[in-house]
Amino acid sequence: MPKGREIYEFCPIQHPADDSTSDIVTTHFDYHSIDQNLLKLDILGHDDPTVIRMLQDITGIDPTKIPLDDKETMSIFSGTEALGVTPEQIHSEVGSFGVPEFGTKFVRRNAA
Repeated sequence: MPKGREIYEFCPIQHPADDSTSDIVTTHFDYHSIDQNLLKLDILGHDDPTVIRMLQDITGIDPTKIPLDDKETMSIFSGTEALGVTPEQIHSEVGSFGVPEFGTKFVRRNAA
């Protein structure tokens, strides 16, 4: 960074989507402003493949064999029955609370 300059002068920043008052800030360029000049690595979900593999090892279910339109799987976004738990047990009316990005306050607030 040039001496006497602040990163905020030439690099856009943003707060977490679920807490716009947070002290945490990250740099974030609009993809289309850089797509011809820079490689953008979006690694926010880097834990997901590991978790999916762990679930496969625990359950014996191959995740690549689950249809993307599986009604029981999709039902976790509207209830908890498919998980075999009650909303009271998991403190959530829907079963998607633990799914990355679907458990944030921001997403849950806007789902209604």
